Amino acid sequence: MGGRGATSSILDSISLGGRRYSLTKWLSNQDIQRANEASFMVDMGNVIKRMFESGAKKIDKMELSNAEKKEAIRKLAELSTDALKDAAKDVNVYVSGPARLSSSQMSGKAADKALESRERIDRYVKELSKKSLANKKRNEERRLGAVLSEAEAQKKKEVSFGGKTYYRKSTRGSIWYIR
Repeated sequence: MGGRGATSSILDSISLGGRRYSLTKWLSNQDIQRANEASFMVDMGNVIKRMFESGAKKIDKMELSNAEKKEAIRKLAELSTDALKDAAKDVNVYVSGPARLSSSQMSGKAADKALESRERIDRYVKELSKKSLANKKRNEERRLGAVLSEAEAQKKKEVSFGGKTYYRKSTRGSIWYIR
């Protein structure tokens, strides 16, 4: 299935919160095809499509609410569409011949803009990963607080949470130590 002009993919839809969305809802096959036709050695449209699919899978596994996930995928689709359009404008000399290139294509500005568009996708997914990690840490701290409060209410001196054992020196103490 590889090679130029392949239209099928392993992943034809994205699952988000138990619901499946078609990739055509997010990315235009026409934009993907144009980016593929403009590239020389690599089918850049398919590369950007795979970047989108990979990012969407990562977003789906992140510690975000379903509304945040949907908004993040919408933003990722917007960035991917921009990257596809920039890749389509970056026509290689070997594809069209030097006489048909614009001044921005001859100087390499179109290639730089296409590269910057793809880098924006990576930066966005990394930003979301950081946000997800912070959410995960905050949720973990909340659960730990709830477990320790419950242990204090039950007058326990020792409790295990997340593979760690927490203890206090007396049932009246409010300071917990890690064993």
